[in-house]
Amino acid sequence: MKLSWNWLQDYITVKAAPEEAALRLTMAGLEVEEVKKIGSDYQLTTEVTSNRPDWLSHIGVARELAALFGGKLKMPSCKLPKSESTERVIQIRTPDSKWCHFYSGVILEGVDQRQTPSWMRERLEVCGIRSINLIVDITNYVLLETGQPLHAFDLNQLQGNTITARHAKAKEKFQALNDIQYELISDDLVIADERGPVALGGVMGGKQSEVTSSTKNILLESAAFSAAAIRRTSRRLKLISDSSYRFERGVDPALVAFARHRAAHLIEELAGVGKIGRTLSSGKLVVKTKRIILAVEEIPRILGLRIPAAKIKKILISLGIRTSLSGKKLICQIPSSRSDITIPEDLIEEAARIHGYDRIPERLPTLKSTQPQIDPLLSLADEVRNICISFGLQEMVSFSLIAPQSAESLSIEKKQWVTVDNPRNQNLTLMRPSLAVSCLEAVQKNLNVGSKSVRLFEVANRYLSAEEALPLEERMLGIILCGHKAGNWLDPERPYELFDLKGIIASLCQLVQRRNCRFDISKNSMFVRGQGFDLMHDQKRLGNLGVISQSIKKNFDIDRPVFFAELSLSQLAQIQPQLIKYEDILKFPPIERDLSLVVDLNVRAQDLSNEIMKLGKGLIRSVEIFDLYQGKKMPVGKKSVAFRLLYQSPERTLQAQEVNELHFAIVDALQEKFKASLPTKA
Repeated sequence: MKLSWNWLQDYITVKAAPEEAALRLTMAGLEVEEVKKIGSDYQLTTEVTSNRPDWLSHIGVARELAALFGGKLKMPSCKLPKSESTERVIQIRTPDSKWCHFYSGVILEGVDQRQTPSWMRERLEVCGIRSINLIVDITNYVLLETGQPLHAFDLNQLQGNTITARHAKAKEKFQALNDIQYELISDDLVIADERGPVALGGVMGGKQSEVTSSTKNILLESAAFSAAAIRRTSRRLKLISDSSYRFERGVDPALVAFARHRAAHLIEELAGVGKIGRTLSSGKLVVKTKRIILAVEEIPRILGLRIPAAKIKKILISLGIRTSLSGKKLICQIPSSRSDITIPEDLIEEAARIHGYDRIPERLPTLKSTQPQIDPLLSLADEVRNICISFGLQEMVSFSLIAPQSAESLSIEKKQWVTVDNPRNQNLTLMRPSLAVSCLEAVQKNLNVGSKSVRLFEVANRYLSAEEALPLEERMLGIILCGHKAGNWLDPERPYELFDLKGIIASLCQLVQRRNCRFDISKNSMFVRGQGFDLMHDQKRLGNLGVISQSIKKNFDIDRPVFFAELSLSQLAQIQPQLIKYEDILKFPPIERDLSLVVDLNVRAQDLSNEIMKLGKGLIRSVEIFDLYQGKKMPVGKKSVAFRLLYQSPERTLQAQEVNELHFAIVDALQEKFKASLPTKA
């Protein structure tokens, strides 16, 4: 907004130079971007924040200067002679009080228009408004003076005896003062006579009822409109005026009558008026004030500075806030012009900015040294990311919202779904209950662009519905493999296998020091039957992995084997890590023995390995599976599993006979428990 320095002096005498006043205003929150000398005046260009519409007027800024420099604010005169009966009688109607809260007007007959005084014309020009004619100049002058928009109609151009503030009719036409014709909709607010719209409420007047230098009879409007309605129309029509700019930010309803009287007073004083009619109005003008109690002892706690209560009272009164001191409390009555003040802290801010932020001493806060709190889940997630990258996997980031059809294809129960009530994308309405959808979509996109090897992982949340509670948000790790594993001089290129994925998960559990995990056969329908595993710790399922079923691959248009694992990091973080214990290198030599067993297909190699360790009487250091065979040479329903056993004692050298006896005892026990047998020679 542009302000006239000479004009401000009408309301408050400031002895300081305009540049100094501009600096003080800026430090107090009203930024003055430029001070420019124009003739004998100075133009102050300010940047007004949206929460301070009271600064969009000369009186509002003068009140700020009075608080900063001291002195009493002088309000302009708005005395009017006693109203008379006019020849023309107008009735005002406001059918929708939500859009037009209050509409008032006063008829002025026999206006003797003269030339706009030079002092008024010069002030308007400093504020960036050109002079048009006396009546229009006065309405613009009062707008810049008080912040209340006004409009004057040529009474002789109004049809009928009723003025209505109503919704526009669909496709209704309106010719504005800027000579542009607009097509209106029902969301627009118009001021209409009995013929049609004569003004776009709170935005711009109409060409048909424009006041000219020959106008003799006037209807002077002052109203309170809905800020939202004005903003909507102004933005839709791309029609921004000084009036709409103020109405959008909220105009003080207490100014409606004052501004109307002020404009009528200036017209009567500068032009001369035959008759000034009584005020016509419709609607209810509600002027809301607030009462806030400020505890004096709160001020130093919040500011870090002790300001005497008497001084704070003086500051608040200078800002137009009626204030009384009762004991250790300040009782403040907030005027309707200060909608930005709602809590006691706002009053403290007002006192601080007028007192001067630069006068608040700089002090370093007293801080107590505390041990930083490390979130175990975040720490584990970072560690898992680094491990996955070390395995040659590439991290992906995907969207948390998925299509419901994708979840249905994975056979995820609908009672677990968490849906979005107001989705922006009607196709993405489900918070993903699994990372599988995102990972499979990533595989599909990579294969479609010709990738031969897809090895991805993602650390993200899944969302599951919880009864009578907020949805469960669980941190997960998803890993997906498809295509060929890259080769090198030692390990040639080959297709990915399930054991590649299983090895990654097993190694990951070892590296994050959660070693007591096991793999159980999974019944999850997402995997090929018999080729899916649940990762278990005690009786808790931490996740699953396996070969994605043919039906799911078909839904995602994938024609290659896909291996997917999903692991709950939230649950894994709850497991106490097993610290690595370092031991001395054993002095006594080990003895290796190989053991090959033929067992049923449903017997797990892990169960055999665990049983061997259990039967080893503490003399077996390790059991390693080095071969698994299923083929033509095996009986139907059988497989061959080969183990390498390392016998070693920490206390003595083991004898071959002792090891042989223990070895054969283990074979006998396995034959009895698992119906295992030694392979026969062909």
